[in-house]
Amino acid sequence: MAQHFSIGAADLGVESYDRPPLSRPLYGADPLQAASRMVLKAGRFSGYASRSEFLWAGLVLSAAGTLLVGAHSLLRRSTEGSFASTPFLTDTGLLALITPLGLISALAWAAYLVITLSLMSRRLHDAGISAAAMLVGLIPLVGGLGLLILLMLPSRPEMRCFEWEDLRCD
Repeated sequence: MAQHFSIGAADLGVESYDRPPLSRPLYGADPLQAASRMVLKAGRFSGYASRSEFLWAGLVLSAAGTLLVGAHSLLRRSTEGSFASTPFLTDTGLLALITPLGLISALAWAAYLVITLSLMSRRLHDAGISAAAMLVGLIPLVGGLGLLILLMLPSRPEMRCFEWEDLRCD
């Protein structure tokens, strides 16, 4: 009897048909898929992100932020005495960035901010809303809740605009 074998899309280095390219949202994404797509699409403000991508990636970002704050606190406590002899270095303002820990923390928070804003931008695009709606979050007291409501709206592919498309073809 002849043996049959098949070569899958992954064997050929081609994107599988069950997973859309990075320029399209992945509906029903699991945590691992959402986290990997978040990392691969970091800094991309164009394109779309499904609700499941947004929620799982948001959970991963929250955990990363918590770990970042904890690591900063632990490292700061362990290096507290090493800068005590330099009176011009203080714990407040831009002078705190002069320390290696301050510089690393600033770079980590900048990366965290870019990833978060790009993810929110893609999620709003998938809901048919311009990324400029993130400015709603700046309204005192109610802005954060308003932005969260906008981010949780269902996907509306019919409302997509050409300028929101991710034209990278990957």
